[in-house]
Amino acid sequence: MADTSLFFDSYAIIEVLKGSAAYTRFHTSVIQTTVLNLAEVYYALLRTYGQKQADRVAARLQPVFLPIS
Repeated sequence: MADTSLFFDSYAIIEVLKGSAAYTRFHTSVIQTTVLNLAEVYYALLRTYGQKQADRVAARLQPVFLPIS
């Protein structure tokens, strides 16, 4: 169960995915981000791991998308 809801930029999402020690406290947070941030994370995953793994990780994130004004 998630304990809090926070805005995550691309860097924060990547650090959580990498398991960085400084970001472990955010593992149970609800990820609020924009579709642009998720696209940037997806592109980084795609370049590093390929489409199959990028799709798998992106599907697992289940972020709450915030509108872009």
